[in-house]
Amino acid sequence: MICHILLISLVSVTGGIEILPNAANDSTPFVVKVKASELPPDTEYEFCLWVFDKDQNSAISQIWESEEMEWKYGWTGYQPFSQDTASTRIGWAFLRIHKEPLSNNYYIKYKIRNGKEEWDTQIDYPDFKILDMTTEGGWLVGTIFSNPNLDSPLENSVVLAKSDSEVVGTYITEDNQINESYPLNLGQFRVAVPTGTISSLSFTSREGESITGYTETSAPWTISAGKITYIDSFTIKQTLSLDISPNPFSPNEPENKVTYISYKLPYNEAYIKIYIYDRRGRRVRKLMDGDLSGSSLRTIWNGKNDKGNILPMGIYIVYLQAEDKSSNKVETKKAEVVIAKRL
Repeated sequence: MICHILLISLVSVTGGIEILPNAANDSTPFVVKVKASELPPDTEYEFCLWVFDKDQNSAISQIWESEEMEWKYGWTGYQPFSQDTASTRIGWAFLRIHKEPLSNNYYIKYKIRNGKEEWDTQIDYPDFKILDMTTEGGWLVGTIFSNPNLDSPLENSVVLAKSDSEVVGTYITEDNQINESYPLNLGQFRVAVPTGTISSLSFTSREGESITGYTETSAPWTISAGKITYIDSFTIKQTLSLDISPNPFSPNEPENKVTYISYKLPYNEAYIKIYIYDRRGRRVRKLMDGDLSGSSLRTIWNGKNDKGNILPMGIYIVYLQAEDKSSNKVETKKAEVVIAKRL
């Protein structure tokens, strides 16, 4: 079973991994639910999770660090627990595989700290699998709505993709404040799952409470190797649109430190390029470079260049190019974005 509680012991701390889905070998993010009990109620704790390859003797995953809003290597990125009760903490770790494993000889590392003390453990879990997305897995993509009228996206909620009763893929709908490198709109998700049939989806809050969600099409959905299966019924837009918000934004400040670049396409699928240029026409950041996208998606820019340095204040140009997968027709769009001081 992928969805279960695996108890571990961290000195006086108990808990473990409650939901562990399949992972993709192509850097598609996935989420893992962790639990910790017997922690003092008046102390703040955070956790870290990573996949360790025994053959390479190194971490092969990255974790999303919510405070700095960037992917961190191995054990260097920490997440706060999202539920804090007198006896139990629950958290969701966003992970992605950034290095191919040499074999199936890998395990999970789990660490908790509070600033003064630190506990970690090794979890050998034989059912955890990194899928080869060319032969073993595909992607399920779509929008979840909070009502049957399909006019209100279900935001920041956990999607559990199931084959029969087994959870085989998990993710959290937008806006989840994560840079997946393939942009998504509010209520949308993209999850890597094994080939075969997805028989149902279920939904919870980040605190684990069951909630009701609605989709445009109904299960089951067939997953083919290396292919995207959409659960939405697409209505093709007539023009290419580009939106940037907030604009201006301030990378050096605690608020408005990132901007969201959203677009809508006149195609079901297209190869997307998104580049950032300065006023002198020099390319300073490459956000997408021929990535396959659906018709309405979003990405995040943190104001940094390709070297990881925050760019100076000023006006920058966002360049969008969309090439229709079916016809190879190319359309482009440009828009200005401003990096400013505190707004």
